[in-house]
Amino acid sequence: MSNVDKILVISSFPELMELAKEAIDGSIEVSYAPNQQEGLEKARKELPQMIILGFMEPQGSAFQLHKKLREGWITRNIPLLLVDIESKDHSHRVLSMEEGLQVEADEYISLPYEKGSDSSALLAKPIANLKERLKNRLKERANLLKEAILDPETFCVTWEQVPGRGAFEMQQEKLIEDARRAVGRGKVHAISVTDNPGGNPAISTEILCTEIKKLGIEPLVHVAFRDKNRNQCESLLYGV
Repeated sequence: MSNVDKILVISSFPELMELAKEAIDGSIEVSYAPNQQEGLEKARKELPQMIILGFMEPQGSAFQLHKKLREGWITRNIPLLLVDIESKDHSHRVLSMEEGLQVEADEYISLPYEKGSDSSALLAKPIANLKERLKNRLKERANLLKEAILDPETFCVTWEQVPGRGAFEMQQEKLIEDARRAVGRGKVHAISVTDNPGGNPAISTEILCTEIKKLGIEPLVHVAFRDKNRNQCESLLYGV
């Protein structure tokens, strides 16, 4: 499930985590990963509100991780902030110039890291920008669905999607891509996701609907209680 109260910092430069903590002033939990493998695992497991990606060793690791985050259907829509750290003695650049031309990030900032510098205050601004942008996008789409339902003059359109059986397969990629197209065209008010279609086991709807909501469109979650006991049913509803 998406954790709206967590920021994930991925960098070989641990001071970046401390800067992030100072920037948000304890209002959000900060998680940290020092390398590409651990960063990718935490991003998939924790689904943070945003990812701050800084300098990583060896050179090129940050760009490789960025590509994996953007290619994965679970992580591709998590807002990404790239951070360079500059000092008199060292330059901790997150990407090379060539890599920077290919990157897909939501925000970028270069921070001084010297005694007396106000790096945490500088970092606070792009973090706040991403949080506000995400909040407004979700609020706007939710209001569109609510208004469409309540307005007798509006024909409310939902698009039903059928999930695939595996965790990583083409059907899941297609479902997320269809949801992205629906957001771009603005004619669909919500995406409806079926639960265990045809009585066959499939990836859970609450996971897919979490990703759909992060795209900026409201999900409608189907819940099937077949072959589930009371505890399982209650747990599923809590998850939704």
